[in-house]
Amino acid sequence: MNSDAWKGRPALALLAEKEEDRFTRLLRELLQHPDVLEAFLREACELQLDGTQRDCRVETQVVVPGGRADLVVIGPGIHAIFEAKVASWLHDLQMIPYVTALNQADVRDDGERVLFVVAPAASLARLRDAARSQLATKGLSQEVRGVAWQTIAATFETLSRRVRNSDLQAHLAMFADLVLCRLGDADAPFGAEELALLADPLTGRAMKRTALVYDRIVDLIKAEKGTGIGLTNASGQRWQGRTLRAGGRWWWFGIWPEVWAETGGSPLLLQLPGFSATHILPAGMTAIPLRPTVSTGAIVPLRFEPLESPTQAASRIAATVLRVVRECPATGGPNNTLPAAD
Repeated sequence: MNSDAWKGRPALALLAEKEEDRFTRLLRELLQHPDVLEAFLREACELQLDGTQRDCRVETQVVVPGGRADLVVIGPGIHAIFEAKVASWLHDLQMIPYVTALNQADVRDDGERVLFVVAPAASLARLRDAARSQLATKGLSQEVRGVAWQTIAATFETLSRRVRNSDLQAHLAMFADLVLCRLGDADAPFGAEELALLADPLTGRAMKRTALVYDRIVDLIKAEKGTGIGLTNASGQRWQGRTLRAGGRWWWFGIWPEVWAETGGSPLLLQLPGFSATHILPAGMTAIPLRPTVSTGAIVPLRFEPLESPTQAASRIAATVLRVVRECPATGGPNNTLPAAD
């Protein structure tokens, strides 16, 4: 392999504001090596190549009429647009401008004009269906292909053992590890203990009651309207929650299974985006730092107490959350750090 031709600068990915932009920028920098680009297109994306991919360029955040493409591969025999998602969903009609851009692309007659969705394996099929539905509303027949982040990671992990450039080798392996840390192994088999928990109706009842407590907390905090505390919906594919705003700062609370799986304690969580070790929280609250690949700040499991009814739990937890907002404002993140809607 020609492993000395890499001119990528993966550190630039750290400068991107949004998580998806960091992923795609890191991917773009790795694709600056022709062998990595070939493996990405041939093995991960399953495209038929003719050798001209070595003449391609790869760009991120490419402006197209009416939109902005996350990643684009441009060459004499291919024009590929990739819409990347990590934990967000498609905007309304987000895919439409990409079809227009593909139709206008300067590609030879026998070349490929392809549209991809890049997403976690767990949500890839649903995102492809959503993208196809968007195109169908406009009568567009462009095929939408899909590639999972985990597939790219596995391709790069294998490639890292074949390249000679030690820097490239390390960054390919790092990319694979980043995807594993952020998204986990979606295809890992269920363990016996997990199956036992899922088969037990008690698990379902506990989660049903947790959702009830969450709804009642929302109602209690909504009742604080007019006291300088705002509440907005902030749910995603893998979490359900609300953003609290007060005094120019924000917090988040809700049900976040991904973090619960790491921290334990409770599926109901309070995020403190501005938390530091110098902050003193109300008694009984323990802040656990969040992995940077997940989000910012720290998380507090909002635990239930024995023999507590959902109404009692909601009243107690809502009061605790409001106390943090009012008495520990520095634990919130400045409003200008609130993650943008994807």
